Amino acid sequence: MLKNLDMRQQVVILSDHSLFSEGVASRFGQFPERVSLEFVNRQDEDGRISVWG
Repeated sequence: MLKNLDMRQQVVILSDHSLFSEGVASRFGQFPERVSLEFVNRQDEDGRISVWG
């Protein structure tokens, strides 16, 4: 899911912290001036609600 925040894109990774998602987060984390990154545990009901309203 992407949301526009000024000049940066907000990336939300919905995951259970697998090695794949950790790698994706690490890659996005290399561009803090372009990407705002948020990790949400897919089993956390409150986290999912905060992302999708």
